[in-house]
Amino acid sequence: MSYCLTNYTIQCRDVASGKKGCFLFDTEHWQRTGEFLAISPVYADLDEFYREVPSDQRKPCYLERAHWAARDVMTEGAQS
Repeated sequence: MSYCLTNYTIQCRDVASGKKGCFLFDTEHWQRTGEFLAISPVYADLDEFYREVPSDQRKPCYLERAHWAARDVMTEGAQS
């Protein structure tokens, strides 16, 4: 089981661009795939991220991702 406690990353890689940094991510995509998909620009560091992204967009959360669920989704997609 994996957990996320915020809706943003700290020095992770965005799956779409390949850029590493801090960014808001698509939480539903992460729960399905385990990949961090940026929904904001990717900032070089946390300081820049906090300066540029309004505090009302940076949110605490509690997300769980069961690894077996991700395998089931990938298997279903392959069978379609």
